[in-house]
Amino acid sequence: MRILSILLSCVLILVLGANLVMASTIVIYDDTQNQLPASQPWLIYAGVGEITQTIDSQGVNLVTDDAASAGYSNYIPFVYQLKNPAFTTLDRQIGFQLRFELKLNRESHQNNNRAGFSVILLSDDAIGIELGFWENRIWAQTDTPLFTHGEEADFDTTTAEVLYALTILGNTYTLTADDVFVLGGALRDYSAFDVPYNLPNYLFLGDDTTSAQAEITMGYITITPEVEWADLNGDCVTDLTDAIIALQTLTGQNPPQLRTDYVVSGVDVNSNDRVGIEELIYILQKEAELR
Repeated sequence: MRILSILLSCVLILVLGANLVMASTIVIYDDTQNQLPASQPWLIYAGVGEITQTIDSQGVNLVTDDAASAGYSNYIPFVYQLKNPAFTTLDRQIGFQLRFELKLNRESHQNNNRAGFSVILLSDDAIGIELGFWENRIWAQTDTPLFTHGEEADFDTTTAEVLYALTILGNTYTLTADDVFVLGGALRDYSAFDVPYNLPNYLFLGDDTTSAQAEITMGYITITPEVEWADLNGDCVTDLTDAIIALQTLTGQNPPQLRTDYVVSGVDVNSNDRVGIEELIYILQKEAELR
């Protein structure tokens, strides 16, 4: 009876929904095309020193040594212009999410403030986060003082290729691995270092230091320029699967598909940190194209 009451209430509110255009996910690197990332529209490759990059069945394999640095960015080095002017605006007030497949085959570093693989993601006001990846840990770079070891989480980055999701919303970031929460915290302002940390909508994945080395395999990369509200299972899509999860939760069940980082993910519709009728209504409105 309670399920029927919930559904009837949702159907009634669906009629009252307002139109809202939702942002689309952009494929930054498609690893099924048997191409290097720079051969596709969004990323450019740059490197200094002894470096190799090859294609394999899981994407691109990049190898650097301690004297080398190399990686992939949406900005052209030294010119500091976007490779593709159509790159989306990353507004942290509405949120955005970077998803990337990654496996560290090996990594070593000369000090605890450097990593052989890093991800930098900055919003349109150049506020964001840099994360360092070790074989057994993922951690954040601080901004005061600049580029020292901040918050961290133990995590095995070497066993298999993992789908990471880095979400920025407001003043915070969260990182998940295969939809399981790993790390989160406050955004940083690294602009005192100057370029590239003062560039708007900046993205980098690779080895950005000559004090560490790594061999990595990187696969599919996407960016969604707006957080998908009520994305209850963390797949970057709000659909009827999420409606089922919401309905199960509302009827006292504990669905295993509910993302473990829900509270910190920024997808809660009314910011009360729990799945409720508001999330179910939102999902159904979106499915009915009223949102």
